[in-house]
Amino acid sequence: MTLRGVQAGGSSTITSTLVGRLRHDPRSRAEFLALGGVSH
Repeated sequence: MTLRGVQAGGSSTITSTLVGRLRHDPRSRAEFLALGGVSH
């Protein structure tokens, strides 16, 4: 990851937007996040 010239090795960044079914259906949202390896 690089931010304003600073490098951090081994880091990761996840950006997400929940719209439609993912925003309103908890089961779909949980499945989507699990596929991305995100715990909530």
